[in-house]
Amino acid sequence: MPRRSFAELLRSGRPALGTWSQIASEECIDMIGAAGLDFTIVDCEHGAFG
Repeated sequence: MPRRSFAELLRSGRPALGTWSQIASEECIDMIGAAGLDFTIVDCEHGAFG
């Protein structure tokens, strides 16, 4: 799948599909990335240890 910048995605007018993660482990983010979503927000401020 070709990669486009997030700005290009927003300009295209199609909905952006993404997720929010409070798990900042590299492995989890890699798995989320493999799901083909347009974006991921990684929240390290809120959660069990923050």
